[in-house]
Amino acid sequence: LRRLCGVAAVKSMTLVRRLPRWARPLAGAAPFVLAAVLFWQPLLVLACALGDNTSAYQPSLIEVQRAMESASRNEFGSGYPALPLLETGYPQSTTINTDAPCLILKAMGWLEGGWQQANGNIIEGGTGGVKVSPSCGYGIMQITSGMRDPGELPLDVQNRIATDYRYNVAYGAKLLAEKWNAGDSLEAVVGSRDPKVGEHWYYAVWAYNQFTFKNNPN
Repeated sequence: LRRLCGVAAVKSMTLVRRLPRWARPLAGAAPFVLAAVLFWQPLLVLACALGDNTSAYQPSLIEVQRAMESASRNEFGSGYPALPLLETGYPQSTTINTDAPCLILKAMGWLEGGWQQANGNIIEGGTGGVKVSPSCGYGIMQITSGMRDPGELPLDVQNRIATDYRYNVAYGAKLLAEKWNAGDSLEAVVGSRDPKVGEHWYYAVWAYNQFTFKNNPN
C-alpha cells in the first residue's frame, strides 16, 4: 500500500464487486424494471437553474488542485459546504472524522468538468460563461442536484455552485461523501468499507451522478 492524499492506493488487488442484494430480485424476476430504475434520466431539460448570462472565473490548474485538497480535508470553513462525518465498517458501522480521498475527487473533477468552472474557450484567470451541461451540470464537479430549476436550492447556493469554483468543488466533495454514507442502506459496499481505501469508494463514485449503468466506473 502507498498512501497519497490520505487514501490508500492499492496497486494490485482484485475485488469482487457484486450487485447489491436489493437489486438481485429485480434483476432475476424483472430485468426491465431494473433497467427502468437504473437508466432513469430526465428526457428533456428545457431550462436550468440559472440563465445563460451567468459568468464564472476560470481557475488555473494549480488553483483547482489546491481547492480539491482543501475540500477533501474540510478546510474551507464557514460559508462553504462541509464534509459530513464518514461512516466506516459493515454491516455494523460507526462514524469518524476523516478526509475524503482527494485523488478520487481530483479524478472525478477532471472527468466531469475538465477542471474548468467556465466554458472551455475561457482562458485561465479570465471570466466568461459558466460551464453547464445539457442536463444542468454546473462547473468543475458538474453539480446537477438542485440545479435543474430556479429555487430548487436556495438561490445564493445555486449562484455560488455556478460562479465560485471553490464552492463548486466543496459541494461536489460533500455530495460524494453523502453517497458514501448512503451505501450501506443499499448494501452497495466494498470490503470493510474503509474510507481510507480508494477501492472501497467504488459505489460512491458510481452513484455520484446517478446510480445508472452508464456511470459505472468500470
